Amino acid sequence: MLEVFDELWKDLFSFDESSNLCTWGGDFFCASFKGKRSSPPMCLDHVMLRKLDEAKVKVETLDVKFDAKSFSIDALSDHLALLGSVKLG
Repeated sequence: MLEVFDELWKDLFSFDESSNLCTWGGDFFCASFKGKRSSPPMCLDHVMLRKLDEAKVKVETLDVKFDAKSFSIDALSDHLALLGSVKLG
C-alpha cells in the first residue's frame, strides 16, 4: 500500500486504486544474472489529485511488456505505465 496514506498527504490528495498496484515488477532476472538476491514487486508509481469535492481520479495501467523473470527487448520500461484521467463534477 502507498506509504503516503500514513502521512499528512492523505488529507491533501485523492488516490486511485492504483495506489495498491505493484507498478514495479521486481528485479529477479537482473539479480539472478548478477548472483544477487532479488527484490519483490513494489508500489512505486502513483497518480494523486489534490482533493476537490467535484473531482475524481481514475487510473488505468498500460502493458509495457516487462517480465521480471526474463529479458525482453520489447519491454518499454520495468514499471507499468499509468494513465490517469480526471473527472470533474
